[in-house]
Amino acid sequence: FEILPKGCSKGSMLRELRESGLLGNGTVFGIGDYNNDVEFLAEADIGVAPGNALEVARKAADYVVARNDEDAIADLILNIIPGL
Repeated sequence: FEILPKGCSKGSMLRELRESGLLGNGTVFGIGDYNNDVEFLAEADIGVAPGNALEVARKAADYVVARNDEDAIADLILNIIPGL
């Protein structure tokens, strides 16, 4: 359960960070698995969802990797990033 002020989300925070210039020119990868991650996945340069994410998160992502409990981050680093 998550309670945030109206208009505040992971996606809106990423947008603010971009606008501030703090992120520079790098590529932003966002990884998430739940409803509260959908806007973040869409805002990231490359959105990634683990295989066991909710369907709405998987649909918002550019890539779906291994499940959370099967080394999703390692799958992203070893198998997705090198091909980009």
